[in-house]
Amino acid sequence: MLKELGKYKIIKQLSTGSAANIYLAVQKNLERQVVIKQLMREFSLHKKLVARFEQEAKIISSLRYDSIIHIYDYWKKGNSYYIVMEYVSGKTLKEILRQTFSFPGQEGLIVFYEIVKALEYAHNQGIVHRDLKPANIMISEEGRLKILDFGIAHVVEKNLTNMGVVIGTYSYMSPEQAIGNKIDNRSDIFSLGIVMYELLCGKKPFKKDEQGEVTEKIINQKPVSVRKINPLVPWGVGRIIKKCLRKNPNKRFQSMGQIKRKLEKYIRKLPLDHPSVLRKFVENSTPLYDQKTVLVEELEKKEKKEKKEKIKKKEKKKRIEKLKAFFQIRNKPHLRFFITALLFFILFAELEVIFNYFGITFKIQKEWVLSLGEWVFFHYEKNFLNTSRITIQAPWKILI
Repeated sequence: MLKELGKYKIIKQLSTGSAANIYLAVQKNLERQVVIKQLMREFSLHKKLVARFEQEAKIISSLRYDSIIHIYDYWKKGNSYYIVMEYVSGKTLKEILRQTFSFPGQEGLIVFYEIVKALEYAHNQGIVHRDLKPANIMISEEGRLKILDFGIAHVVEKNLTNMGVVIGTYSYMSPEQAIGNKIDNRSDIFSLGIVMYELLCGKKPFKKDEQGEVTEKIINQKPVSVRKINPLVPWGVGRIIKKCLRKNPNKRFQSMGQIKRKLEKYIRKLPLDHPSVLRKFVENSTPLYDQKTVLVEELEKKEKKEKKEKIKKKEKKKRIEKLKAFFQIRNKPHLRFFITALLFFILFAELEVIFNYFGITFKIQKEWVLSLGEWVFFHYEKNFLNTSRITIQAPWKILI
């Protein structure tokens, strides 16, 4: 592992992403902790990618907003490229979700509102995040929300598409992003809808299972209503998330400003000191694994029950269709007559056994069988030949 990078002393490696290595370091001259992102060397050979990486670093470094991570420096050393970013001590939303399962209404609304404000500022500067997810959103120890990796995923994803490298997280992509179409700020709106759905419901609206892949569901499937999973979510907030998750970008909100105005009527009722509310929430968030397990089990049982009912309905429908196909003999008169006669003789054989058991004489048997035969033949003509008149003598009258 690297020990020093110029004026930065490496403390440890935080993670390895799909396109970069992340290090925690100390800027020696200012004695402050920073995060260094190193573009992997195999990607540094592509000039267009490097040029866009550098250009994006310059653009994002110009963003001056408290809820967006700051970029301090960018440089090249040999075949490696580095970005130095602000270090934030706190927890990501992904880490918090592991502890609390879902966000309460008040804290969830504040997080929603703060994300919208940060994205509105970035979109107004012409920057689209394109990789919004709980792992890229942090609440600092002071209770301030920070969006991480802003814009970097956009550069890498767009330029590596033709190289067979997939960058990003499928569970949070918009339909147009998943199929490789041109995307804009409305793609962030869809990803925001997925993030808030997960925060308020404790589960993603689209996930891989036996019914299909994530991308297939994002493109074609409508998610279950937020309020159906969590009835405590205000009706209007559920509608906002539903509109964010529209498949057609033209049917979503067209800007973060529209979402912000919708949320403001709920935010007015909450405390003005948002960092204080979030700080207390993060401090008091203790593992609730038992509660989470129970809730997950209930959801899984409900899903399994619904799947079983669907399978039973399908099987019942198939059986009914088979029976209909078997008995659909209107256009086959010979087959109709054969089945009717066969059923009659089976019934006759059963009746003969019963008559003999009770000692009923042959004469009585004959009269009863003739009456039964007349009734069967009459019923056959009435229901299958559409007539209530007996036009010919029943054939078994002659045989008996």
